[in-house]
Amino acid sequence: MAIIDTVLKTLSNVYPRTCTLAELTTIMLTVILCQLRSGPYIKPHGRAYEMGSDTLTMQLFSRFSVYATAAYCKMPASNGPKPDKEMKLAAKNSMIQSQLGLHPSKIYPYVKEINMLGMAKKLEHFVAVDDQYRRVVLTFRGTSDLHAVLKDLDALYCEATLWGEKYQVHHGMWTAALDFVKTTTTLSQIREALSANPTYALAIVGHSLGGGVAALVTILLSRYALNGGFETNAKTLEGRTIECFTIGSGACMDDSLAKRTKSMIYTLVNGYDIVPYLSLGVVADFCQMTRKVFDRPQQLIRIMRDLLLEKPPSEVLLHHLAYLREQSRFERLVPPGRVFVIVYDEKGDVEDVEEEMNVQERFGYISMRQKLRLISDHALSKGESISTKLHRFSVV
Repeated sequence: MAIIDTVLKTLSNVYPRTCTLAELTTIMLTVILCQLRSGPYIKPHGRAYEMGSDTLTMQLFSRFSVYATAAYCKMPASNGPKPDKEMKLAAKNSMIQSQLGLHPSKIYPYVKEINMLGMAKKLEHFVAVDDQYRRVVLTFRGTSDLHAVLKDLDALYCEATLWGEKYQVHHGMWTAALDFVKTTTTLSQIREALSANPTYALAIVGHSLGGGVAALVTILLSRYALNGGFETNAKTLEGRTIECFTIGSGACMDDSLAKRTKSMIYTLVNGYDIVPYLSLGVVADFCQMTRKVFDRPQQLIRIMRDLLLEKPPSEVLLHHLAYLREQSRFERLVPPGRVFVIVYDEKGDVEDVEEEMNVQERFGYISMRQKLRLISDHALSKGESISTKLHRFSVV
């Protein structure tokens, strides 16, 4: 509801009167139905996965998706005495070790509301050492379902000055990232792990909103390197390679910042996952489009009639949809860094893994073509794992 309220307040500056929530719901559903039939306006912009240059990236996604999943593990139900917080954290550490297949000495204690400030108190996370891929891995727990995403989503943007330039970022995630880098416990764990492994890089991992925070924390822990890329700054241990791998990340930065950090941040979007599309600009434009439909009742009736009769989209309908798209005026945020998308065929089998070349356009409009998968494709714990999909597709 918070994001809807924000959008309605934004729209009040554009129109003499704003929609009621009932009107908004009705006309948003209408535009959803329209988009379901608006194939010509949902064009792919990806390029085919290149085995030679991207194999390591996919291997790391396969491995780190297991880390992201492990961050969600919960203590199994028991009929015994109710465990206290320390017992719960100990059990969680044990389950993480089991899922990752790492020796207990390679995992630092899971952190939950310990010496954390402000928004960072919500950021459950853990640090581990992965000898197979020679990386110290900081993993943030994400948001497991869409209801929780909408509940936690602070939709406003704010300005961030980085490397002498100004960028737009997601206010809630940016605040959490700023609070996180002020903490001492986890940064000390990372510094200790990097010191003990002089050739290891730092990898930061997250899913959903945790992925957006991971990307912004990565920026705050990095600096420019002499080779033109990025390396760790003095907040951890200077001079190490730093990377971020997000899965189903929320839209957290503007397109210019995403492009600037493509050599450091990588995002994997599973099929039709809706979360990477969710930013105030997209929802505000969506509301504006529905308002235009509402202001043209005859067009609305015609569109609804065609949809209910299962007619193919007419030239009039396609023209009207094009007109609605032209009304878009709100700035959008996008998923961070270099974005790869798992593509499915009509049967639901993995068909390809593409790098999205036009992130702003693809994630600027919510496609309802596979509406039943918008939520299911976001969950790490439901159905076949990301790691299994990448292995089965033979990209790793």
